[in-house]
Amino acid sequence: MGQAIGRYQMIEDGDRIVVGLSGGKDSLTMLWLLNERLARVPIDYSLFPVYIDPGFKPGFADELRIYLKTDGHDLIVDHTDFGLVAHSDINRENPCFLCSRRRRQRLFEIADELDCRKVALGHNQDDLIETLFINICYAGEIATMMPRQSSQPLATSASSAPKQYARGAIEAAAALVADPNHASWVRDHWGDTYLEKENKHLQEIIDLLKASKT
Repeated sequence: MGQAIGRYQMIEDGDRIVVGLSGGKDSLTMLWLLNERLARVPIDYSLFPVYIDPGFKPGFADELRIYLKTDGHDLIVDHTDFGLVAHSDINRENPCFLCSRRRRQRLFEIADELDCRKVALGHNQDDLIETLFINICYAGEIATMMPRQSSQPLATSASSAPKQYARGAIEAAAALVADPNHASWVRDHWGDTYLEKENKHLQEIIDLLKASKT
């Protein structure tokens, strides 16, 4: 792991790093390794473990928080309905993709709120191979994840990829705004103010996607 971090210059002195946790062995092992290295490497960095709760019941956020506390970590838990919405009637074609995408987006938002410029994700070699075959079968290209990637806002992307999925994403976002069940769930859990903020954010996404089609 240390060789990979050094070779690809993943971590620098003074970095503030959000560590995305799913509760599985890969991300928890990554957090342990990153924390264990701090005592023996010549640089210093800060770790901020974050768990995006997809909303399924029963959840395990409390158990995960207690477990990490024993290692001295204060887990940040963000409760969402991403999993419930992704598996609802408004999104039958790609539930896992939508849930994953929204959780990743939320991780980036939290990283920005914490003034963290890096997000660590627990991908292993199996994930790299699976991504390779997914791209071959569904995108018609030979590509996989890079050890280190820069995040580029959709509005400034020069890639043709946004145009390919913009129509479907616009429809999905619009359906989410119009869905009374989703609005009721958000209102019951977080109140009208959060619902208004979410609808405003979704509308911004719709506007950006429409712009990317032109």
